[in-house]
Amino acid sequence: MQLRPPTSIDLPIAQFRNSYGSRKRRGSAQFFETETKGKHVRRILILCTGDIAKDARVDRQVRNLSADYEICCIASGPPTIPIWKFIQLPQPYNRQQNRLVGRAIKLWTKGLLSTQCYERHYWGQSWVKAIDSLAREDRVDLVIANDLDALPVGLRVGQGAPVLFDAHEFYPEYPYFPPETTMGKLWKSYMQHLLQKYCSQASTVMTVSEEIADLYRQNFDVSPTVLVNYPDRAELRPQPVLTERISLVHHGASQASRGIELLIDTMELLDDRFVLNLILMGDPQKGYLARLHERCKENPKVIFHSPVPVQAIPSRINHYDLGVFLLPQTNLHYQTTLPNKFFDFVQGRLGIAIGPQTAMGRLVREHQLGVVAETCSAASLAKSLNSLTREDIEGFKRHSDQIANSWTNEKNKTALLELVQRLI
Repeated sequence: MQLRPPTSIDLPIAQFRNSYGSRKRRGSAQFFETETKGKHVRRILILCTGDIAKDARVDRQVRNLSADYEICCIASGPPTIPIWKFIQLPQPYNRQQNRLVGRAIKLWTKGLLSTQCYERHYWGQSWVKAIDSLAREDRVDLVIANDLDALPVGLRVGQGAPVLFDAHEFYPEYPYFPPETTMGKLWKSYMQHLLQKYCSQASTVMTVSEEIADLYRQNFDVSPTVLVNYPDRAELRPQPVLTERISLVHHGASQASRGIELLIDTMELLDDRFVLNLILMGDPQKGYLARLHERCKENPKVIFHSPVPVQAIPSRINHYDLGVFLLPQTNLHYQTTLPNKFFDFVQGRLGIAIGPQTAMGRLVREHQLGVVAETCSAASLAKSLNSLTREDIEGFKRHSDQIANSWTNEKNKTALLELVQRLI
């Protein structure tokens, strides 16, 4: 589930509209269209329930394919470039669906919940109905369904066209809700049902890491192609490290499950050289981010910064020293995650300090990019960081610089174009 960042970094809607030839409205959905490339150009429908400009992986899909294909996107927010057609989804949830979830919980606790309930919930959602209605108006040659929630409706609206399922996560283990709660168990069962029914119907599946691909092979009898979350190439150089000040940085969503408070706890155990810079999406006056601000208001070692567009992140963090990410290993998804921010750290030419996550830890050790804590605890990460010298960190940054030109979107663009050409 995606968290919408503040509107201060949204693509201005007026600018977006001016890039298109016409604007239409049908029901609660908005349309923006440009002229077609020509009658022989093939069309790709990209489905995403989030805001594409805030989802770096989906935005790269659009940019990588737009030169060769006419792209129609259906999402809650537009991509960062003009495309043939964009359709804005209505709000994804409504009161009727909330009541349906409430009834499902009651049935779950009594052992009476059937797969028909899952199907009713899925196909009854307002945004699913919108896609099911609107996407049928144009013939497409390929559907790309981003995330599991877009897959079933993507299979339906493709009307026989091949469907590429981009599994950004391993959904049964993704912590939408605390896994020990009734809602967490219900959600896991719902995700498993959708995958068991629809995943094998996709023409092909791709995902973000070998570790997550293995989970799909073992559990759902599919063999995903791996396209890692490589960002665009950034022409940067490592910045020098100061002996008396080591700048840590963490960027991303301000969500309680992301381990941000573990990083703040770590700062209390580090020596005076270290400062933590947080670049978090969210409203600093509301919710979890507001609580973080309140907790750290008298702590000079924790500094908050305004977010920037996803493509600007490597340049924004380049003058820091170490990218830090300490996820609690509370579920299989967090153990195997390989997120965008990891590769942003590398493109920013930073060293990296993380917990013992499988995929990230493998790459950090293999390429000598930084340190991997023994456990997902503040004490363990602090122990790893306190032992570092300026020379250690400068070595990590050099190694990031050496690998950065290989870990770029240009490699993924070639692989994605070849995959699409095989499908259509």
